[in-house]
Parts: sequence; C-alpha cells; structure tokens
Amino acid sequence: MKTNPWQMEQPWLYIKKWQHNQIKSSALLVLVIYWVFSALWMGISFAITPEIIDQYQSGEKQALIFLVFPITGIFLVFGSIRKLRTWQKIGRSPLVLSPFPGSIGGQVGGHIELNMGFDSLTQCELSLECIRRKVTRSGGESKTENQVQWQVEGFGFPKQSATGKTLIEFCFDVPSHLSATQEPDRNYIYWQLTIRCNHPKLKFTRQFEIPVFETGQQKSVIDKNSSRHPSQDLKNRQRIIQSFIFSETQNGFELYHPMLRNKALGFVLMLFGGIFSAAGVAFWLSEDSVLPLVAFTGAGTLVVLWGVYLLFNSLTVRIRPDGISLIRRFLFFRVSSKNESRENISHLQLAKSYSSTSGYSHRLNFNVKAMLKNGKAITVAEHLQGEGTAQTAMETLSAKSGIPAK
Repeated sequence: MKTNPWQMEQPWLYIKKWQHNQIKSSALLVLVIYWVFSALWMGISFAITPEIIDQYQSGEKQALIFLVFPITGIFLVFGSIRKLRTWQKIGRSPLVLSPFPGSIGGQVGGHIELNMGFDSLTQCELSLECIRRKVTRSGGESKTENQVQWQVEGFGFPKQSATGKTLIEFCFDVPSHLSATQEPDRNYIYWQLTIRCNHPKLKFTRQFEIPVFETGQQKSVIDKNSSRHPSQDLKNRQRIIQSFIFSETQNGFELYHPMLRNKALGFVLMLFGGIFSAAGVAFWLSEDSVLPLVAFTGAGTLVVLWGVYLLFNSLTVRIRPDGISLIRRFLFFRVSSKNESRENISHLQLAKSYSSTSGYSHRLNFNVKAMLKNGKAITVAEHLQGEGTAQTAMETLSAKSGIPAK
C-alpha cells in the first residue's frame, strides 16, 4: 500500500516536486497550454474562414465580423511564439530555497539563477503569498476560488554565481500566525512565489508553488530582506503619491484622495454591471418575462452605480493636534462628514480593503484606520496597494500626527 507523503513527518522530502530543493515553475505547463489553445483556436478559425468569405461574396456584408476569430488566432500564435522564445532563453531556471522548506515564524529565502552573464543592475520584483484555495461543486460544475491570506513584496539582490551568471537572491520574514502548506483538497492553503524580471535582455515572469512549514528553522543564509530593498521603498512611496495628495496646513496636514483614484476597479464594476443589465433586457425581450429584467437588470444597475461612485468620489482628511475631520464628496457634492477629537482616538491600524487578481498578479489593498476608544474606526487613508505601502503610509502619518501606530 502506497504511503501518503503528506502524512510523513517531513512531507516536503517525499513530495516529488520539492524533495530535491530544485523547485520548478509552472512556465512549461503554461507554455504547453498556450500552444494547445492557439492550435485549437486557429484550427477552428481556418475551418470557418472559407464559409465567411462565401457569405461575404454572396452579399452578406455582416459576415465580415466573424473574421475577428482568425485575427484573434494570429495574435494568440504570436503570443505563444514570444513565450516559447522566453523559455528557450532561460529554460526551467529552478528555485532553490534557503531555508528548505520555508519557515512559518521564520523566513522564506532562496535564489534563482538566470541564463545570462552577471549584471549587477538586474532588478527582479518578487511577491510571496499565502493563499487559500476553495473548490466548490454545484450542478455538476466546479468553481475554484483563490483567496490571498497574506502577501509581502520586495526586490531580489543580484549576485554573481559560480558559473559567472546572474543569481537573484531573496529573503522575506514570515509571521508566526500564518498557516503552513496543506495537502491539496477542496479547501487548503498553499504558498506561491512570483518573480518578475524586466531586464532589457531578459523579460519573464515565473511562479513557484513552494513548501512552507513550521520547522523551527528560523533563518536564511541570505542576510538581506527583500521587503526593505531601496527599490521597494521607492515603489511604496510612489503608490502613496498615486493614492492621495499630502499637504501641510497651518495647524496640521491634509490628505486629499482625488476622484478617479480607483479607475481599474470602478471600470471593471461598470463593465460587469452593464453586462448583467444587458442580459436582463435580452432575456426580457426573448422570454417576455419581467423577472429576468428585475433580477439581472436591477443587480447590474446597482453594480454600475457602485462603479460610478468609486470613480467619482473623493475624500479629504484633515489631521490636526486637536483631532481628525473627514469630508466625503461625490463629484462636487458633499455626501458625508465626520469629526473626532484627539482624546477619542486610540491608535492607527491597518485593515484589508479588497483583493484583486490580474494575470499572474494578486493584489491586496489596505486602508489606514484611526481606531477610536469606543471600538469604532474612521478611515484616514484608503485603497493602498500592498501591505508594505500601507505600512509606510501609516508610519508616516503616525510620525507626523503623534498618533501611535499598531
């Protein structure tokens, strides 16, 4: 009877993809999927192209709209070729962890060797994430949802390898309250490291599923913290500038969160809401039933309105020695305001706002809240991308206001 490696005392030594500490990325699988999908798409597209041409020649001009399928197929093939060329340049480029495995309450560190000569200016962005994956089944269909529990960002440190190539080293601290890697199931935790390199000679993105356990092995041999890299500090401060405008006043300072600061989320909500609303109208016209119109169009309209609000609301926060005042506006109309005296404010604290996924990227967004002594809270800075950015903003606000940060 075959033993389940997850039931062993040190499972990472018995799971094939990890046991030799030469962890491969998902790049080859993604490459194969790209080529298979492109081939299928092009096969179907070229099969219908003669029919499109025949219909056009017979006077049906609208048939030309279906040429979007072979044109899309051409773009897919070019994208697949680009991914193949990247693969040929760098190959698998396995990840080596130090410590192995990564340690809960300790550190996750390691290196990846790039297939290029040493360049001390090589910059690679890294993101380490603890993710809960939930698989639900309903009506014969399954749905997979990835929820980011924790994330830290940073930059790698280039070093010359023994073979004269560029070695990218990294190291992150991992809080002790996080969950370790779990056996894949319908609801489990996994850890993922994403590396993005934008060197002129080598542009690529790699994702690695890595083992992170409670081993008691705290430290990495790499003594530099990627989240404190100067480039990450600069990135955090640039994100803060994009989130709000800081200005000094006579008796304190002001944070102005302008309209259109949530462009991506606002437009996405408007798009999805518009699709739902259009679907409701289409069902109503085809089925002559009011229920789809009310359900789909009603829900879609609410989502569109929420997207519009996110796009065109602004927030002004004034922090003075005697307290904090907030004014929320939609366009130029005041919709809410609040004032809290300094004696009622306990401390500043981070709170998760929302998360989003785009391609390889997971994004956690945070608000900075002023916690009141009665247990309530008021938002003083919102929708800051990344915990490092939010932490930098909170520490800056704490230093300038004298309100302690926790």
